[in-house]
Amino acid sequence: MRRIALISILLAVAAMAVWATVAASRTSLLEWIPGEPLVVVAADDLPQLAARVRELPAAKEYLDGQAHDAYSDSKLALKLADRAKRLGKLAGTELTLSTLFAHAGGETALALYDIGELQFLVLVRMDAAEQSKLEFVKAKADFTERVYEGRTYLAKVDYNAGQAFAFYQQNDLLVVSNNIDLIEGALLARAQPDAQPRLVAGDTYRRLRELQPDLTAADATVYLDMKRLRDDRYFKVYWAWRNFDELAAVDAVLIGFDCDGRTMRERRALLGPTAVAPPYLAYDGDMSALLPGGESTTARLSAHLGWPLNELDLDGRAEALLLIAQPAIDEETGVVVLRRGAAIADVQTTPTHVLQAVAAGMTAPRPALPYALTPKTVNGVVSLTTLPELPGAYAMRRGDLLLLADDETLLRAMAEKVKRDEPGPLQTANVTGEAAMQLATFLQQAKQWGAARDDGASFATNTLVSILQAAGNFKRMTAVTTPQPGGLVQETRWQ
Repeated sequence: MRRIALISILLAVAAMAVWATVAASRTSLLEWIPGEPLVVVAADDLPQLAARVRELPAAKEYLDGQAHDAYSDSKLALKLADRAKRLGKLAGTELTLSTLFAHAGGETALALYDIGELQFLVLVRMDAAEQSKLEFVKAKADFTERVYEGRTYLAKVDYNAGQAFAFYQQNDLLVVSNNIDLIEGALLARAQPDAQPRLVAGDTYRRLRELQPDLTAADATVYLDMKRLRDDRYFKVYWAWRNFDELAAVDAVLIGFDCDGRTMRERRALLGPTAVAPPYLAYDGDMSALLPGGESTTARLSAHLGWPLNELDLDGRAEALLLIAQPAIDEETGVVVLRRGAAIADVQTTPTHVLQAVAAGMTAPRPALPYALTPKTVNGVVSLTTLPELPGAYAMRRGDLLLLADDETLLRAMAEKVKRDEPGPLQTANVTGEAAMQLATFLQQAKQWGAARDDGASFATNTLVSILQAAGNFKRMTAVTTPQPGGLVQETRWQ
């Protein structure tokens, strides 16, 4: 199943980030956030944004699907729900996003400092009338008044359970936390902004803003401290994509998310090393992804095409790699088939050399083969006769591009449609909604036929299928990553 995962993951990672973004909100309230939170989500009008997102057909598909259920039924989700329930008992009210949506009147910011312990700080603009409807506000008499930096807040602490719940009110502002240090840190941030570290005053946040200055004008923004998230044990366990090597180069991320009820746009600033853009390769088709060359080129190519390439080394030769997938329904059988191709910016490797490596990889575990697999060249196309149950192998060169595919028709289409230009984006991804739905069907077929048996099979044939079906409600998804001094800038559009 790894063969179809690469392009699918580029699509689905973007989708997961979008759904996570709609969980909370942002703006001047960020000035109140102390210290170094793991995650911060902020929005100018959380209820309206949530309503627009729910208008998307993709949102309903996702929330009703297995991708959402996979998290809801996970050990972490159940643990956090239990913590929220116990904290709600202390506070005297149910602590859920539904409660927040029901009362929030506009600008909202949520900072999470510890995932497992659910240490949070929430700041929300809410008029006095709405605040008075909250159960814990009604029960003020049950809380203890505390004064810090000249401001009075209310707190309730269960020392035996190691739990606290505190809130502060100032006109239309409500501040809530389950950590005394955090709520006092927020009060200190307003009283003496330079007395302690603050999110927006930190060097990391400043550099992210410099990478893409207009991100905080989006409907919602999300800040991620990737250095600390990478070390978080819950993140290590529950991050489905397992691309920790790629994330190792990213120190922090700032995301801007916009939604008008029909389309979505996500922009990201990623703080890390400055990358060098490869030659730009593009293909006008249903699914494609541009990746820079590097140490993982051969492994990516092998995983995508399903070819054994142990005898081939493209890692030091390829400047860029364009992966192409073309799902289609077989008219006779009604079965979805997936054709795969790749274009490589490599002037050294010959088509014959690649297919000789494929032949060597195929025959090595099958010493009893009755014949030798030998590449043949006809009309400029080098092909390899394979076993009936194995994919085909076709290769050709077009100038300084090496073209590979498991289908000759696709290979010839690539020869006409693949475009090469000057360096620009570092990575791109392009997926049509129709192709996403067909790929979901392809994965479901693999599950039915027992063809998905590797370590990622369960995720690919259940959770990933659900994500692809949600993405299929859009006409097209495009994603572009561009290198900038000090990091990367990404933009993903769902239209």
